Amino acid sequence: TITDQTNIYGKQRCVQKGADATSWKEIDQNQMQAFLGILLIMGFHKLPRIRDYWSQDKNLHTPVVADTVARKEFQRLLSNIHLADNSRMPSKDSSDYNK
Repeated sequence: TITDQTNIYGKQRCVQKGADATSWKEIDQNQMQAFLGILLIMGFHKLPRIRDYWSQDKNLHTPVVADTVARKEFQRLLSNIHLADNSRMPSKDSSDYNK
C-alpha cells in the first residue's frame, strides 16, 4: 500500500541522513487518507503557498486542512510519500528500467 511504501521509504531516508530507521514516526492508513484528502482539497482550493493553508490570516486560513493535520506533519509526509517498492525496481542498466 501507499502507507507501507511511505513508511519503508521514510525509514530508508532516515538511514541515508545518518539517523536510525527507528527515528521515522510510522503513519497509519487513517493518516494517509487524511493526507491524500488534503491534497485533493488543495487541488480545488488553490493558495499561493502550501503554508498558507495553516496561516492565521483569516483570508488564507483553511480550517478543514489546518484542523486535520499539523503543517510540519503534512510537509513530512509530502517529502516522503512513496508509491513504488524499491526492492522490486530493475537496475538502471536493465532494459526494463524505464518501463
